[in-house]
Amino acid sequence: MKSTPHNLVMSALYNGRKGDRPPVGNPTSIVCHDLMDACGVSFPQAHKDSQAMADLVIAGFDTVMPEFSVQQEAAALGSRVDWGHRDLMPDTKTAP
Repeated sequence: MKSTPHNLVMSALYNGRKGDRPPVGNPTSIVCHDLMDACGVSFPQAHKDSQAMADLVIAGFDTVMPEFSVQQEAAALGSRVDWGHRDLMPDTKTAP
């Protein structure tokens, strides 16, 4: 088996075959300052820019959760959102 991120994760989930290493995943969207610094991307940029979001989530993981909050949906529906900053997650200020 070729040890691609996809193959490692699928093997671990479904049939337990061993790759050359265990898969590394982040099923939740947890980001720390060190990861933001290493990627050169931080909040709120990663909440609103798809390329910045992708740059932040692919930092060595085989599988990731690419959203860092659920505020994108509220914003898409017309809510006013305070996108926060490096130390503060977004907050919806009005109902859609």
